Amino acid sequence: MSFYAYNLNNSFNNKIKYIEEIEKITCNPIVHNIKDVDLLFKKINPDIMIIAPATGNTIAKIAGSISDTPVTLAAKMQIKNKKPLVLSINALDGLSSNACNIGTLLNRKHIFFVPFRQSNPITKPYYISSDYDLLIQTLGSALTNEQLEPVLL
Repeated sequence: MSFYAYNLNNSFNNKIKYIEEIEKITCNPIVHNIKDVDLLFKKINPDIMIIAPATGNTIAKIAGSISDTPVTLAAKMQIKNKKPLVLSINALDGLSSNACNIGTLLNRKHIFFVPFRQSNPITKPYYISSDYDLLIQTLGSALTNEQLEPVLL
């Protein structure tokens, strides 16, 4: 979990319930700092990793091989281990300044996108978001080393 998501959840009364539920489902404690990500990947080699939502900032960092957050470090280690990384994009600048980063990642091995579309071409022409209904299907395809098509809906 990112620093932001973990700290945001800590500021709400229901955070304990939310975090406990995630830990119960995964049978693992939440990893929310870089040190713990490093330790986690020394112990296990996850079959697949999902970043949802993958913001424009996260996409740019992964494309630039920057690992300064728990999420981007985990992504980098997943790719290094030659295991699938699934990105469920949600980016305000996906069809503008971040388009080059998306293009870069579409051409990298072990990276797969949940198919995405423009959310509202009239009022937010550069905003793209994944179709979460296709997440499970994308995971299945990624596990067989295939990108679910079409990527752009």
